[in-house]
Amino acid sequence: TVVCESGGYFSKGERYWVRDQPVRLKSIDTERYLGASSTVRFTEQNCGRGCPIMNHLEVFGRQTGDQYTQWKVELGVHLSK
Repeated sequence: TVVCESGGYFSKGERYWVRDQPVRLKSIDTERYLGASSTVRFTEQNCGRGCPIMNHLEVFGRQTGDQYTQWKVELGVHLSK
């Protein structure tokens, strides 16, 4: 299970992940923040030819929230009330 933490980015009482506003995602099971970095990208060298996830980033756990654990919505399906 993963929970979304506003980390002080949203106003008090905000419950939604807003486009272009950073949030942090934290695993309840591991108590680690989910992070990603362009230095941990799947390439032909580490994933092989025909890799189905070529150029995707690997997600990893971080003990504390930092620049690698900030997530923002830029593309995708957005649901609204």
